[in-house]
Amino acid sequence: MGCAITRKNRELDLTICIGSVCDSLKVAIVASDRMITTGDLTVAFEHDVPKITQLTGNSLALTAGPALIHTDLFREVKKTIHAGATPPINEIVDKIKKEYLAIRNRQVEERFFKVRGFNIEWFMQNQRALVPEIALRLDQQLERYSFDLSILIAGVDGSGAHLYLVYPPCCSECFEALGYCSIGTGERHADSTFITYRYTPSISVKEALYITYEAKRKAEIAVGVGRSTDMAIISERGIQFLRSEILEMLKHIYEVKIETQRLKSEEINRMIREIPIPEDTA
Repeated sequence: MGCAITRKNRELDLTICIGSVCDSLKVAIVASDRMITTGDLTVAFEHDVPKITQLTGNSLALTAGPALIHTDLFREVKKTIHAGATPPINEIVDKIKKEYLAIRNRQVEERFFKVRGFNIEWFMQNQRALVPEIALRLDQQLERYSFDLSILIAGVDGSGAHLYLVYPPCCSECFEALGYCSIGTGERHADSTFITYRYTPSISVKEALYITYEAKRKAEIAVGVGRSTDMAIISERGIQFLRSEILEMLKHIYEVKIETQRLKSEEINRMIREIPIPEDTA
């Protein structure tokens, strides 16, 4: 189901970020909430700043996990890309992974290595000089350190629309064959929406836009997912963030559908109550 495989042995990412590709891999769509939640759930609020970050003129990134780490990460990535450039999406992903690993290892180094007077580079070259138990413990810290940041990258280049996920420890997966990817506590609810529609990358832009919106709304049932919604469309013409009036139209369609389903459910329940069964089993 979508990106569920990446949730193994991870803490909860209290948000929802969704990406989809459509129009036979010509267009990408993203959606997210604006909820900021502390790990212990004691503080939660809707932030004014969208979680969708524009990396280049043809790509966007969304994050689930620590609220601040990605700021430095994306800043460093942008430094390596010429202003106004629209590089291949896989190159952008490689740059993100390189900086992702650098930040992760820097955290490991600061927490476990510098207190002992050396860095990771020295450790890799001289670990045989250490007491075996210490060397083993440090090696395990380096391998198992939890850097719980997931990054969803969507974009369009000369080869079409692309959708990637970067996740701990520094892995990436391509999701355009599936057509969608969701991350955060609401991901299972979002994924089930795409599955219900039998979603494929060949679906039209307008249909994909609504389904992605509905997936976000369905995800709101999960803990830590906010009600505010931001969406954007990426095509060969560039990036368009959805205006409030379009979001209101999507909201209206969603509410009409929910009301229609409620009425149908009431009718089905009435039919069930009218099923004739033998009196001795009633």
